[in-house]
Order: sequence, then structure tokens, then C-alpha cells
Amino acid sequence: MTIQEIVQQRNITKLFHFTHSDNLASIIESGLLSRSDLDAEGDDYSFNDSERIDGHLDAICLSVSFPNAKMFYKCRMLKPGNWVILEIDPSVLWDKDCAFYPTNAASNNVRLNDLELMKGAEAFSALFANEVYGTTREDYLTDQYTTDVQAEVLVFEQIDPSYIVKYIHPNKDSYKPFKEKYPQTNQRYYANLNGKTLFSQRHYCLG
Repeated sequence: MTIQEIVQQRNITKLFHFTHSDNLASIIESGLLSRSDLDAEGDDYSFNDSERIDGHLDAICLSVSFPNAKMFYKCRMLKPGNWVILEIDPSVLWDKDCAFYPTNAASNNVRLNDLELMKGAEAFSALFANEVYGTTREDYLTDQYTTDVQAEVLVFEQIDPSYIVKYIHPNKDSYKPFKEKYPQTNQRYYANLNGKTLFSQRHYCLG
């Protein structure tokens, strides 16, 4: 079975990436670039993971069907201000050079693995295994959700703006200037973050 067939079978319709609003204008205009590419271009940017223990500064991190809630919470605590969730078309998974990690790519369980072993349909399918390094798949998870909320897709190519379906803001104040400057883009916002949102912990939102 191909990656595209697995995506269709599991009804995976969304990938996610989150970023500080400081980065959003350049993303809207140029797409998502890895830290290596941004450094090479001399761009000023805010990055999510200052340690980047996985060693892949040449990759962009995405999550399948729900943001990496643990990392997202950590980032929001470390850097105040507005954080924005990007919804990305799943065709990135077969259009781009990707590696698939069933848990956080910085985890000792996987970070030293041969990169080529983390690519392809079998590696992608492993994100949905019944057990992932001691984490048992919860009963409330439907087919499109990874077993571990920290499962990651590493994308080793630029993700063009055309792949970004939606920009989801935490409030109207964050949304408004971007909607005014980029009216052709699909900018959305939550009226409030009380209750179940993409800014919530996954087990709370889905459980």
C-alpha cells in the first residue's frame, strides 16, 4: 500500500504545523523553510525548538491530524505572544521527501535510527501501530490519529504556500492584521480558547 492509499484509507485530511506569529508574514509569502534554509538565506526568524536534539535542522516538522500538543504547549510557555496553527494539505506526504517518526524524533528510541529506515509507506504506517515504545493506542483515537501525539513527519524540502490550506489564530487580534494584509489567504480565529480546540491537549479534545 502506498502512502497516498494509507492516507485515503485512514481518512487523513489535515497535517499541522505551528509557529509564532512573528514568522507568519514570511511563511504566507514564501512558504515553510527549514532552519538550515532560513540560516542560509540570512532570514531573521523565531524557532520552536531551541535544542533540536533530533539533529535535523534541514527538516520542517509536521503532525498528522492534530498538532503535537505537548511540544506546542511547551513553546507557548517559553515564548509569549500569539501562536498560529497552519493546516497543511496531506499531499505533502507523497509530493515531498519525508521521514516518519512514531514518537518525538528527538527521542532516544528513534533519533539514532538510519534516516532511510524512517521513510516510505511502512514507516508511515508505523505511526498508527497499536503500541509505540510503551504507548498503547487509546480507544478514543479514530483511524486518522497517530498513536503517540508526538509522532512527527520531517519534511526535507520547502513547503510552498499553495500547500497551506488554513491559518488558525488564537484570537481576533492576531487574525485581523494578517487578514487585512493577505485577504486572499484563509485566515481563521477562535473567538475564545475555552473548550475543545486545536490549542487544547489532544486527549482532552478527542477523549
